[in-house]
Amino acid sequence: MLSRSLFVIATIFVMFAVAGAEDISFVADVSTTQPSVGEQVTLELTVSGSADNLPAPNTPDVPGCQIFGSGTSRQYSFVNGEVSSSVTHTYLLVPQQQGKIVIPPQSLSYKGKVYKTAPIELNVGAGKTTARRQESSNNAGTSRSIRSNRSGNRDFFIETFVDKDTAYVNEQVTLTFRFYQGKRLFGDPDYKPPSATGFWKEDLPPQKNFYKTVNGRNYYVAEIKTALFPTSPGIKTIGKAKLEIAAGDLQSLFDRDPFGMFQRRRSQPKPIHLESRPIDIVVLPLPEEGKPADFSGSVGQFKMSTSIDKTEVEVNQPVTVKVKLSGKGNIKTLAEPVMPQLDGFRVFNSGKSENVSKAGYVVGGSKTFEITFVPKEPGTYTIPIEGTTYFDPKTREYKRLSGKTFEIKVLGVSNEEIAAHTGLPTGRLDLVAKDIRYIITDRSGSTDAGKPYLFSLWFLLLNTLPVAGLIAVFILRRHRDKLAGDVGYRRLKRAAKMAKARLSSARNLLHRNDSTGFYTEVSRALSEYIGDKFNISAHGLTLQQAETLFDNRNISADLRQQFAEILSECDEGRFSKSSSAGDDMNATLSKAEKWIVDFEGASK
Repeated sequence: MLSRSLFVIATIFVMFAVAGAEDISFVADVSTTQPSVGEQVTLELTVSGSADNLPAPNTPDVPGCQIFGSGTSRQYSFVNGEVSSSVTHTYLLVPQQQGKIVIPPQSLSYKGKVYKTAPIELNVGAGKTTARRQESSNNAGTSRSIRSNRSGNRDFFIETFVDKDTAYVNEQVTLTFRFYQGKRLFGDPDYKPPSATGFWKEDLPPQKNFYKTVNGRNYYVAEIKTALFPTSPGIKTIGKAKLEIAAGDLQSLFDRDPFGMFQRRRSQPKPIHLESRPIDIVVLPLPEEGKPADFSGSVGQFKMSTSIDKTEVEVNQPVTVKVKLSGKGNIKTLAEPVMPQLDGFRVFNSGKSENVSKAGYVVGGSKTFEITFVPKEPGTYTIPIEGTTYFDPKTREYKRLSGKTFEIKVLGVSNEEIAAHTGLPTGRLDLVAKDIRYIITDRSGSTDAGKPYLFSLWFLLLNTLPVAGLIAVFILRRHRDKLAGDVGYRRLKRAAKMAKARLSSARNLLHRNDSTGFYTEVSRALSEYIGDKFNISAHGLTLQQAETLFDNRNISADLRQQFAEILSECDEGRFSKSSSAGDDMNATLSKAEKWIVDFEGASK
């Protein structure tokens, strides 16, 4: 009895010793150590360890700075059977004066032990921003990740992360969603993308699939990227990404047991719900210092080119100048160039076009504006094209693109001289009729009067119709014989018709809100269209094989890119049911129909 009591007491002492051995780390981190006055600095205080209830630090007090709390995020990790967690407390500091500002050591107490961070110096004023990671002297060497979060179990889990957690207004933030599956799926999971209120959103196809080893286990990974452009400063939250795997047959991704199917039939797995945590993005306002008066909000890295269609014209004949802005950034938000107001000209914007590129998952491309100048007077004139400004988030500077001037020669007579000779007002010269044809009511003097019917046009047409009919029947018969005897010719001629029929079936599936069937039918329509055009089997046709076929026909890069994007949208639609809204499916169907029409024209 005594020995049992001693054993119990010893066990209690061991438990208390283990509990007392629980330790935590306390880390301080700033986004920049060289801000300017009024620029936001992100201060993060992270407490991490294996304890269940991690303590929270007090709100820091930094002389010379305004301080705003911007939220708290929590992360969990499971490594070698041990569970650890970390809590990050985020604050925004806005320096109010130039010079050196010191963020004093932050401290917290846990189980009788005091943890402190090292002080951080801010040099407020001019200078490029440098990132700095400060850690407490008691816990040097601890690292963390604030951009990635995972949710799930060993068989399935998801994660979302961003390439940056601090960005300027209208600067691209790339959001990545990954689905890790350790077991084989026989149905499409239901993916609900995170909400992105306060962002301009651009999908970044194509979806990427690969294998990755995590904690010694192989997973099949599906990756989807999205470009987000914040529209206003402040703390913006990217919502939760959700994925639901319906109850059904689940098989180990690397299971090779031929009798495993019987075991799977007996099991009835429950639906799996996966959900990531929200991500906070600190959106900085564009600096007021150095902002040009004509700045229109463009953010990125751009260049400008200009061209003119002719330099010698007649009075009242148009001259078109093209202004092309290209580079990396949100092309769709690029503002139109300022149109000059010139005496002796009518000036108006005659059109614009844009070409969005997403190479390397970076949004860019070009936007072209056409400005038309119509001269009213003869002479030699200089047409100035205004430059434009943009903000470069990499150098944190406003930059100006230089404009160009064109000299043109206008020939002819002025509108005033024409008005003096005609007596018409100059504003109504364009209303003068050049050709007036009267209706002839008296045909007595016609040269056709009394002409024999044998030589009349109607008589000749009526007599040639039977011959034309026989020729048409002969051509049609020959065409049908060729269709019956030549399979490749038949497939080529009926490719567009069959594709339109399949897209019509896809439209019916759209009306029934069958997103999986719809995207499957659209993908099949394009694949079988390519198979018919090139007289090959469409079964198992890959994008690489299609590229090889396109090379042989010299198909343009635009058509190739559109083909890949449509197939990527179909793959994503089958994978992501909830994202397949009616508007998205309508847009995909329209793209497919237009692509077939454009391909028909290009392949002739």
